[in-house]
Amino acid sequence: VDARARDSSSVSALIGAGASVSATDTVLTATASPTATAYAEGIGFAGAETIGVNLATADVSVAVKAAVGDAATFDGGNLAVQAKATPTSTSTATGGAGSLAIAVNSAESTATNNSTITAAIGNGVTLPNGNLTVSADGTTHQTANGSGIAAAGLVAAGNVQSTATSSVNTSASIGDGNGTQQALRNVQVSATGVDTNDASSKAGSGALFGGNGSQAKTGSTSTTTATIGRQLNFKVDSFGLRADHKSVYGGAANSFNVALVGGSGAQVDNSASSTTNAGIGEGEDAQRQQVAARLIETHGALDHGRKLLARLGR
Repeated sequence: VDARARDSSSVSALIGAGASVSATDTVLTATASPTATAYAEGIGFAGAETIGVNLATADVSVAVKAAVGDAATFDGGNLAVQAKATPTSTSTATGGAGSLAIAVNSAESTATNNSTITAAIGNGVTLPNGNLTVSADGTTHQTANGSGIAAAGLVAAGNVQSTATSSVNTSASIGDGNGTQQALRNVQVSATGVDTNDASSKAGSGALFGGNGSQAKTGSTSTTTATIGRQLNFKVDSFGLRADHKSVYGGAANSFNVALVGGSGAQVDNSASSTTNAGIGEGEDAQRQQVAARLIETHGALDHGRKLLARLGR
């Protein structure tokens, strides 16, 4: 059984270059919440020999962008430029194989996500004199579950692999200015992300001669950036620049074998690579009453109790 689900989408909210906007409040928002779910289940039994393979793949690829073009002009009021993505990928592969003589079963479950979230104000924009917010936020969930059992009178073997991965780029930015002072109230530029990857696998076998393996793997790669450009001259009440990313991972592998002669093994592999940056360009001059710049990068583990278990019985 081979089950595949894929969602590839793009969402944009744009104000073009050179546009002129006069409003009390201008809110530019782009959001996306794509979901991909794949489920594969196969059970087979034969008198002499049975081979079963079950594959489930769920993949989400999304690009979300809210942007103001170069040289746009805003006449008073407040401006908010917001981009948000909350993608979810879930895959489940499960099955069994049984035979009087030989049984082999394999299950592979994969959940992946590739996302780009961008909130941006271009170069040379005349900003309003109210509050300014530029925010990009990504919250992703990837879950892969796999299980398989092989049972036979003579020989039984099985292998289960579950993989959950994410690759996310999140950025919030204000482009370069021309040195002209601009008076605003509260300015907040923030890029935040939380990526959760969870993989669980269970493999079992029983025969006179038997063996199996169980592997669970998670991986997270992310870049989170909040920046303002060069030659900006702000006079503000408060100014905040924030880049914040959190990677959450969980892996559980369970392997058991009942045989006169045999073996079993379980492996869990969790990895995370994150780049987080909050930056102010050269020549920026912000006259302000309160300034806050924040850069946070954290990693956390889901609670699976005992995450690695291999058992052999006779």
